[in-house]
Amino acid sequence: MLVVLCGSCTRLVRFLHGLDKTYEARIELGRETDTLDPEGRIVATAAVPDRASIESALPSFLGEIAQVPPAYSALHMGGRRAYEIARSGEAPEMRSRTVRIHELAILDYHPPYLDVRLRCSGGTYVRSLARDLARHAGSCASLAALRRTAIGTIGVEDAVSPESFLPERDLAEAGAFLARHGVLGTVTVREEFLGRLRHGRGGPVHEICSSGATPGEVACLDAAGRLVAIALLADEELRHVSAVGVGR
Repeated sequence: MLVVLCGSCTRLVRFLHGLDKTYEARIELGRETDTLDPEGRIVATAAVPDRASIESALPSFLGEIAQVPPAYSALHMGGRRAYEIARSGEAPEMRSRTVRIHELAILDYHPPYLDVRLRCSGGTYVRSLARDLARHAGSCASLAALRRTAIGTIGVEDAVSPESFLPERDLAEAGAFLARHGVLGTVTVREEFLGRLRHGRGGPVHEICSSGATPGEVACLDAAGRLVAIALLADEELRHVSAVGVGR
């Protein structure tokens, strides 16, 4: 599942990057590849662990964990992508970073394949999780398949396939979309101040808006719920107003 933003609304992508992600993953145990996916070269094999060994390993991967990203990843390293360095025959120096696993549950186990559901922070590599979980259980693994089922509260039930997409039916207005999924707090702007925000000017929130939100970046909507601008709400004022315009 992928959220697609159009026109001036592409500037909203930064608010989606940090949202939690939910996945359904299939892990192939007993075989590890250099890319940690089915396309790579096999670099290790091991006995396939039993379910009890896997279940005992799961608690170690809940909460904040240190994770080393795959060498074959798009991370920038000295002006190059890590996968470019790896493909050239060099070994990129991958440093661990902190990610958060909110949920990790077994859906099915039919050796050598382990199906899991996980909800994690943005920036988590499921391939690395598959590798590390298997090692903790005394084996090795690669990721066989991966399906993202949610970004924040935006789930596959909100999605349409490229083949069935109809713009007049399936495009969601940005303001309504942000409000529905709680991506940003929202304020409703009084009609007489819409032009002011469209020109990048803020001011006292109690004067400009008929409804308010908690401090932080907020989506400024017109009375019909359409997105007008993004602004910073601080000290009861709208600041750093960035007009987005009515769009999808």
